[in-house]
Amino acid sequence: MTGLLTGTVTFLFTDIEGSTELLKRLGKHYGDALAAHRRILRATVRDHGGEEVDTQGDSFLFAFPRAEEAAAAAVDGQRALAAHDWPAGTRLLVRMGIHTAEPTVSDEGYYGLGLHRAARIMAAAHGGQVLLSLATSSILEDATLPGATLHDLGEHWLKDLDRPEHIYQLDVAGLRTAFPPPGGVQRVRTAQPATADGTDELLERSEALSTLADSLAAVAETARGQLVLASGEAGVGKTALLRRFCDDHRQSARILWGACDPLFTPRPLGPLLDVAELVGGELAGVVQQGGKPHAVATALMQELGSRETTILVLDDLHWADEATLDVVALVGRRIDAVPALAVLSYRDDELERRHPLRILLGALATARSARRLEIGALTREAISRLAEPHGVDAGELFQKTGGNPFFATEALAAQEAELPHTVREAVLARAARLTPHAAALLEAVAVAPPHVPL
Repeated sequence: MTGLLTGTVTFLFTDIEGSTELLKRLGKHYGDALAAHRRILRATVRDHGGEEVDTQGDSFLFAFPRAEEAAAAAVDGQRALAAHDWPAGTRLLVRMGIHTAEPTVSDEGYYGLGLHRAARIMAAAHGGQVLLSLATSSILEDATLPGATLHDLGEHWLKDLDRPEHIYQLDVAGLRTAFPPPGGVQRVRTAQPATADGTDELLERSEALSTLADSLAAVAETARGQLVLASGEAGVGKTALLRRFCDDHRQSARILWGACDPLFTPRPLGPLLDVAELVGGELAGVVQQGGKPHAVATALMQELGSRETTILVLDDLHWADEATLDVVALVGRRIDAVPALAVLSYRDDELERRHPLRILLGALATARSARRLEIGALTREAISRLAEPHGVDAGELFQKTGGNPFFATEALAAQEAELPHTVREAVLARAARLTPHAAALLEAVAVAPPHVPL
């Protein structure tokens, strides 16, 4: 192959996301969509001085002499693809990866680890997303990118490569900027609960993270707020999941976090005090003065409407005081008026029939902007992944913990024949909150076989 660029080259890999499903959906029209996709990308690359190196199916490899032109081609390409009128009302989403390297050139084309790194970066992207390597982003830091900015996603281990890559996202004005974490890679960071094999993966939580990311993307695209009601039993990992979600999207949204505490006398407006301390201003004044729920809700709505995109997390609402619940009711029913994703987490196994939060949830669940996110226990397979590095019988661990991530990780950390004190205390604390009749039933079941018909 002759005429290839030599020296420092910036590669742009592209690929249609979900092409097989798209083929099934479009049928005979898929060929037209594929041809239009090729025309758009080839024209865009040509306009920015790039060269087509290879094409296979719905994938392209382009080469550019300058990183700025590769980035500009990616930006214009995504805009042109988003604006195109695709058949049957579908959306054709293309993922893109960019890396700058000094490849070796042969008669067959380019080869070298730089080319593989570019391909792996593209494979980690989602449809409509442009990911860049540290090498490319370093060049672009001093470049002018009209309508686009760099967004740091942190370091990730890419498949089959011997060192992590610092990945950046190219945010394109007017297009989607909130995506799930890069796919098929492992983030470089400290360990998190309910993980296995020394990775940072939250086991069996990718679907929940994607649901939250989709909600955030909808908020960013429409400037209309959404409400997510995240529920699960104690220890199932609601807080860990939400902290991971916030960590993954900290660069694209403002994070406001408030938590309720397990107090006999709950703090009035407890989680909203946390939020007010973060933002200050009118909200802080109203909350600190013990304002009425309507005044607090009004100040909070004004604060949420003052920024482009905000993630508001109110954690452990089953411990909230009634004033907090009143504010949540007022804001939850009006959340679509502000560009914010409000996530309310609570223990659904601790809400008795007349619990104030249960009544509030019933009212919020009918809102058009609300969706439920149920976070369940881990499966036997996930518990096996947790147990394997410790040489623990996975079946026994699953039977003892019921797949509860907190119970499982505490039991593994203790390395005891019996359940550790932390787990026993957590169970006893939950039992202490039962009604007398429920406590009597629990005592009877405790001495019965594992499965008791009720």
